[in-house]
Amino acid sequence: MKKILLVTDMETSILIRSMIESFNKAGFDAKFCPIDSDYIKSNIASFSPDVCIIYMNGYSDSYTKCFKNIKDYIDKFSIKVYLYLIGTETEFTTAFKNVEREMFHEIFMRPVNVNDIIRQINLIGSDYIYSEQNLSEAEVQEHLDWKKILVVDDDSIFLRNISHQLSKDFNVYMVSSGTDAVGFLKNHTVDLILLDYEMPVLSGLDVLQLLRNEPTTADIPVIFLTGKDDKKTVMSVIAAKPDSYMLKSTPPIVLTQNLRDFFAKRK
Repeated sequence: MKKILLVTDMETSILIRSMIESFNKAGFDAKFCPIDSDYIKSNIASFSPDVCIIYMNGYSDSYTKCFKNIKDYIDKFSIKVYLYLIGTETEFTTAFKNVEREMFHEIFMRPVNVNDIIRQINLIGSDYIYSEQNLSEAEVQEHLDWKKILVVDDDSIFLRNISHQLSKDFNVYMVSSGTDAVGFLKNHTVDLILLDYEMPVLSGLDVLQLLRNEPTTADIPVIFLTGKDDKKTVMSVIAAKPDSYMLKSTPPIVLTQNLRDFFAKRK
């Protein structure tokens, strides 16, 4: 069983908890570690991770110290640990001014598709590296042709489950709030948004209105997700005029088929 140490300052984040749950569900032993030199050294020594993932959340000096301490500790004791880095393009640019890019075996753009990380970890120990260069032209094209779906929900368990199911047929991205969804869509394009209707701060309705008022996102189809099927809730959802709506209780196989049918009708 491969061990994963997830280093970040986002201990209470729904997404971090969801990632750890996804890793454990995939058959790994994953645990959280705060960005603190003593904690990092202690966890590497006692836990002996195969993979150390550093999840950046806005670059700061603490990450520079984190990188240096990990590298010094690994070099000092000749420990074999695969280092992965998660962040935005801006965070990578800043990070690589302070540490060498070659220090990291893989980097993943945030928001990250956790299944891409799982796929890469599963290849550790083989001579094969998952990259477009090692895929056949048909495999690359198939992956590129997959529809991109952004799932927006503040429920980490639901995010984990729906991502696990849909990632078999679609490129799935996850965010845990309406604010994160709006931020994500400023720099990324998707083919569909699955949007939780009931969320704190920015509700699904608020997010839909914001998206419809922006030219770059106005035409992205939105399907509301709701955990309630009473008449009042359903009528409220329909009144908002999303492209469709689905119940969260929809069986995974049915949900996947519904999305396939949705895309087929739009061809």
